[in-house]
Amino acid sequence: MKYKVCVGEGKPEQTGGRRTRHKKQRTLRKQKRSTRTKRKQNKRK
Repeated sequence: MKYKVCVGEGKPEQTGGRRTRHKKQRTLRKQKRSTRTKRKQNKRK
């Protein structure tokens, strides 16, 4: 199902793999940010 993300491009397998990797990285970054901000808020309290 992941390969259907980029149907218009020539090689769907390669591009799909790249895009899924980037999505995972973005989610990890967001989670790290949220944990850092929560810690800062707790210190302020």
